[in-house]
Amino acid sequence: MNANELADELDSISYDCTIEKWRASPVGNAAAMLRQQQAEIEALKNRNWDLVSEPWGFDRHPAKTLTDEEIDNIYEEFFGFKPKDKYAVEFARAILRKAQEK
Repeated sequence: MNANELADELDSISYDCTIEKWRASPVGNAAAMLRQQQAEIEALKNRNWDLVSEPWGFDRHPAKTLTDEEIDNIYEEFFGFKPKDKYAVEFARAILRKAQEK
């Protein structure tokens, strides 16, 4: 049972008074408060989803990566020659992983 359902249960309690007096009663106040809290819970859930789906989130945007050939081409543009061993590619991948952690 969520807060709205509990508030509906409280609403079903009948009092021998006007609706205005019932709403001003402790039970009426509790029902209103429960509905407000449920609305706030839903808003927080939606806000958390929005934070996850922002560009810095991990669910919406897959991790970007480079192929070995792309890394080799960048290396060549920077240094003026192709890498002579596999360590340049491994180093580049390590940097990419570290950047994605942030």
